[in-house]
Amino acid sequence: MPVEPRLCPMFDSCSSICKYWLVAVIFHCSLATSVNAELPEFLRSTRCILFLGDSITHVGRYINQLENPLWLRRADQAPEMVNLGLPSATCGELSEPEHPFPHPDVKDRLQRALDKASPTVVEACYGMNDGIYFPFSAERFAAYPNGIHRLIEKLQLTDATLILMTPPAFDSLPLRKQGQLQPLGADKYA
Repeated sequence: MPVEPRLCPMFDSCSSICKYWLVAVIFHCSLATSVNAELPEFLRSTRCILFLGDSITHVGRYINQLENPLWLRRADQAPEMVNLGLPSATCGELSEPEHPFPHPDVKDRLQRALDKASPTVVEACYGMNDGIYFPFSAERFAAYPNGIHRLIEKLQLTDATLILMTPPAFDSLPLRKQGQLQPLGADKYA
């Protein structure tokens, strides 16, 4: 009997995650296709896309990859792209004791960002800093989906479409071998 594919078990109880994941796939795939391809309905009327996340978002590479095709398709009415990625940001409200300042959490600035930008679409990419670099702990891990659920709940109160992205994979081994991954308290980190 074939095994039915599933999302991560922590999201089994939240069917809306499937919706947001599917929207992200449609969004990114539609922009990667030819310039003449039809945009999904929600993108045709998009006025502003707000990007939230950590340093990966802050750098803006994937935002540029999305912005260019949108300009080509909608040069007369291309949406405003607002990058509010913040290095060190999290959604799970955790921080290492040795961190020079508490990690900024999206919940502390989300409402201000929504009020200022009035986005039609919000794309959020959190998770890279949410493990806070300690070895795995179920308690710490639970903070991440809890933060994502808070983000979803907040966005459901708006007219904006939420697109959730997962952080890219990170392999620390090459940096460790070069001696370039030595945070304070390195003996405690995974």
